[in-house]
Amino acid sequence: MNGPFSDAEEEELETLEYELTKGEVTYGRMMKMYAEFLLASIRRRQGAQEISPSLELDLLVQHLQTAIASFGTTNSDEVRSACRVELVRLSRRLESERPDLAALLRCAVCCFYEEGGWDPDKEEDATPIPLYLFLLKRFDPRMAAELLTYVRTHLLEKNSGP
Repeated sequence: MNGPFSDAEEEELETLEYELTKGEVTYGRMMKMYAEFLLASIRRRQGAQEISPSLELDLLVQHLQTAIASFGTTNSDEVRSACRVELVRLSRRLESERPDLAALLRCAVCCFYEEGGWDPDKEEDATPIPLYLFLLKRFDPRMAAELLTYVRTHLLEKNSGP
Protein backbone atom coordinates (compact mmCIF):
# COMPACT_ATOMS: atom_id res chain seq x y z
CA MET A 1 0.00 0.00 0.00
CA ASN A 2 1.68 3.21 -1.19
CA GLY A 3 -0.99 5.76 -0.37
CA PRO A 4 -3.76 6.02 2.17
CA PHE A 5 -5.71 3.21 0.47
CA SER A 6 -4.95 -0.41 -0.26
CA ASP A 7 -5.10 -1.64 -3.86
CA ALA A 8 -8.48 -3.25 -3.13
CA GLU A 9 -9.80 0.00 -1.66
CA GLU A 10 -8.51 1.96 -4.66
CA GLU A 11 -10.35 -0.40 -7.01
CA GLU A 12 -13.53 -0.23 -4.97
CA LEU A 13 -13.35 3.57 -4.81
CA GLU A 14 -12.91 3.82 -8.58
CA THR A 15 -15.90 1.56 -9.15
CA LEU A 16 -18.04 3.36 -6.59
CA GLU A 17 -17.19 6.79 -7.93
CA TYR A 18 -17.97 5.71 -11.47
CA GLU A 19 -21.32 4.22 -10.40
CA LEU A 20 -22.23 7.21 -8.22
CA THR A 21 -21.41 9.63 -11.04
CA LYS A 22 -23.24 7.53 -13.61
CA GLY A 23 -26.23 7.27 -11.27
CA GLU A 24 -26.15 11.04 -10.71
CA VAL A 25 -26.13 10.63 -6.95
CA THR A 26 -26.04 14.12 -5.49
CA TYR A 27 -23.42 15.44 -3.12
CA GLY A 28 -26.17 16.16 -0.59
CA ARG A 29 -27.26 12.55 -0.69
CA MET A 30 -23.67 11.36 -0.18
CA MET A 31 -23.21 13.74 2.73
CA LYS A 32 -26.45 12.58 4.34
CA MET A 33 -25.42 8.94 3.89
CA TYR A 34 -22.09 9.61 5.62
CA ALA A 35 -23.85 11.35 8.52
CA GLU A 36 -26.17 8.34 8.86
CA PHE A 37 -23.20 5.97 8.73
CA LEU A 38 -21.33 7.86 11.45
CA LEU A 39 -24.41 8.12 13.65
CA ALA A 40 -25.17 4.41 13.29
CA SER A 41 -21.53 3.59 14.07
CA ILE A 42 -21.55 5.72 17.20
CA ARG A 43 -24.80 4.15 18.33
CA ARG A 44 -23.40 0.66 17.84
CA ARG A 45 -20.15 1.81 19.44
CA GLN A 46 -18.32 0.20 16.52
CA GLY A 47 -15.01 1.88 16.02
CA ALA A 48 -15.65 4.02 19.04
CA GLN A 49 -14.88 1.47 21.73
CA GLU A 50 -12.06 3.69 22.93
CA ILE A 51 -14.26 6.77 23.02
CA SER A 52 -15.91 7.05 26.37
CA PRO A 53 -19.29 8.76 26.64
CA SER A 54 -18.96 12.49 27.12
CA LEU A 55 -20.79 15.74 26.62
CA GLU A 56 -18.75 16.27 23.44
CA LEU A 57 -19.84 12.91 22.01
CA ASP A 58 -23.45 13.70 22.92
CA LEU A 59 -23.09 17.04 21.13
CA LEU A 60 -21.72 15.27 18.05
CA VAL A 61 -24.69 12.88 18.04
CA GLN A 62 -27.11 15.81 18.32
CA HIS A 63 -25.38 17.63 15.45
CA LEU A 64 -25.42 14.53 13.23
CA GLN A 65 -29.14 14.13 13.92
CA THR A 66 -29.66 17.78 13.02
CA ALA A 67 -27.66 17.40 9.81
CA ILE A 68 -29.64 14.35 8.75
CA ALA A 69 -32.97 16.00 9.50
CA SER A 70 -32.03 19.25 7.76
CA PHE A 71 -31.08 17.88 4.35
CA GLY A 72 -33.43 19.16 1.69
CA THR A 73 -35.05 21.81 3.90
CA THR A 74 -35.05 25.49 3.07
CA ASN A 75 -32.51 26.48 5.71
CA SER A 76 -30.39 23.32 5.61
CA ASP A 77 -27.13 24.99 4.58
CA GLU A 78 -27.37 27.62 7.34
CA VAL A 79 -28.13 25.00 9.99
CA ARG A 80 -25.20 22.83 8.95
CA SER A 81 -22.80 25.78 8.64
CA ALA A 82 -23.24 26.74 12.31
CA CYS A 83 -22.75 23.12 13.38
CA ARG A 84 -19.63 22.80 11.20
CA VAL A 85 -17.96 25.79 12.82
CA GLU A 86 -18.72 24.44 16.29
CA LEU A 87 -17.41 20.95 15.45
CA VAL A 88 -14.18 22.29 13.93
CA ARG A 89 -13.50 24.34 17.06
CA LEU A 90 -14.29 21.38 19.29
CA SER A 91 -12.02 19.10 17.26
CA ARG A 92 -9.13 21.54 17.59
CA ARG A 93 -9.69 21.90 21.32
CA LEU A 94 -9.74 18.12 21.86
CA GLU A 95 -6.79 17.30 19.58
CA SER A 96 -4.25 16.75 22.35
CA GLU A 97 -6.43 15.52 25.20
CA ARG A 98 -8.87 13.33 23.24
CA PRO A 99 -7.31 12.57 19.82
CA ASP A 100 -9.77 9.72 19.20
CA LEU A 101 -12.78 11.97 19.59
CA ALA A 102 -11.05 14.76 17.64
CA ALA A 103 -10.55 12.33 14.72
CA LEU A 104 -14.22 11.32 14.83
CA LEU A 105 -15.22 14.99 14.88
CA ARG A 106 -13.08 15.60 11.77
CA CYS A 107 -14.97 12.78 10.07
CA ALA A 108 -18.27 14.38 11.03
CA VAL A 109 -17.31 17.86 9.84
CA CYS A 110 -17.69 16.50 6.29
CA CYS A 111 -21.44 16.17 6.93
CA PHE A 112 -21.90 19.90 7.46
CA TYR A 113 -21.12 21.58 4.14
CA GLU A 114 -23.55 23.09 1.65
CA GLU A 115 -25.60 20.51 -0.21
CA GLY A 116 -24.35 21.74 -3.58
CA GLY A 117 -20.80 22.23 -2.39
CA TRP A 118 -18.88 19.43 -4.15
CA ASP A 119 -17.64 20.40 -7.59
CA PRO A 120 -15.88 17.44 -9.22
CA ASP A 121 -14.24 19.82 -11.69
CA LYS A 122 -12.47 21.60 -8.84
CA GLU A 123 -11.75 18.59 -6.63
CA GLU A 124 -9.21 15.83 -6.97
CA ASP A 125 -11.93 13.16 -6.80
CA ALA A 126 -15.25 12.83 -8.58
CA THR A 127 -17.07 12.34 -5.25
CA PRO A 128 -16.33 13.01 -1.58
CA ILE A 129 -16.24 9.26 -0.81
CA PRO A 130 -12.40 9.01 -0.89
CA LEU A 131 -12.20 11.90 1.58
CA TYR A 132 -14.76 10.23 3.86
CA LEU A 133 -12.79 6.99 3.70
CA PHE A 134 -9.47 8.71 4.33
CA LEU A 135 -10.72 10.50 7.44
CA LEU A 136 -12.51 7.41 8.70
CA LYS A 137 -9.36 5.32 8.35
CA ARG A 138 -7.48 7.89 10.42
CA PHE A 139 -10.12 7.43 13.11
CA ASP A 140 -10.40 3.62 12.88
CA PRO A 141 -8.94 1.70 9.90
CA ARG A 142 -11.12 -1.30 10.75
CA MET A 143 -14.18 0.62 9.60
CA ALA A 144 -13.01 1.14 5.99
CA ALA A 145 -14.65 -1.95 4.48
CA GLU A 146 -17.87 -1.24 6.35
CA LEU A 147 -18.06 2.27 4.89
CA LEU A 148 -17.53 1.01 1.34
CA THR A 149 -20.26 -1.59 1.80
CA TYR A 150 -22.55 1.01 3.36
CA VAL A 151 -22.03 3.36 0.41
CA ARG A 152 -22.88 0.62 -2.04
CA THR A 153 -25.96 -0.46 -0.09
CA HIS A 154 -27.33 2.98 0.75
CA LEU A 155 -26.48 4.95 -2.36
CA LEU A 156 -26.43 2.46 -5.20
CA GLU A 157 -28.70 -0.44 -4.28
CA LYS A 158 -31.41 1.85 -2.89
CA ASN A 159 -32.99 4.58 -4.93
CA SER A 160 -34.32 6.56 -2.03
CA GLY A 161 -33.79 9.83 -0.25
CA PRO A 162 -32.57 13.24 -1.39
